[in-house]
Amino acid sequence: MLTTNTMLNLPLTKKQNLSECRICSAPAQYVNFGTISCNSCKMFFKRNANIDQKTFRCNFGGYCEIKRDNHHMCALCRLRKCFQYGMTTDKFRPSI
Repeated sequence: MLTTNTMLNLPLTKKQNLSECRICSAPAQYVNFGTISCNSCKMFFKRNANIDQKTFRCNFGGYCEIKRDNHHMCALCRLRKCFQYGMTTDKFRPSI
């Protein structure tokens, strides 16, 4: 007899619950700092959100298309996209 998640009333697997990161389009499951994002973009934002954006430089005129396979290429455009899609620093937990 063929068994499925539906027949066994098991919770859906992570893969079935995935959404898409608003920043780089990678698989994502949670809302982080105000928007659905993958773990990579979450950690990138946490490390860089409080750094002055003037320290970053875009070699492509500030119009990079941030995708899963190239999100490491331009920190400035990636950080701008994080803010554009609603990530905020007020969601940071205070350090102990």
